[in-house]
Amino acid sequence: MLGYVTMYVYLFISLYRFYKVQRNRNQKGLLEACMMGLIGFIVSSISPSSVSNLFFHWVFLGFVICTVSVFSNKQYQQHEENSY
Repeated sequence: MLGYVTMYVYLFISLYRFYKVQRNRNQKGLLEACMMGLIGFIVSSISPSSVSNLFFHWVFLGFVICTVSVFSNKQYQQHEENSY
């Protein structure tokens, strides 16, 4: 459970950091949707353990992880371009 909570906290903090530096409205909307989805799944996960068996829960987490990965790579590439 500690690993699961740590993953949720890391994803939410990462999304929030990306949200603060973004200028594009579409990207901010995507980040807001991911953060609200994480909050919604925290609330919905306060139920029996059968939630972990639901397929859409894992697909959503995969989507959020991919979103964080794409924004991390984009930020890294911008940092590399600015350093030259």
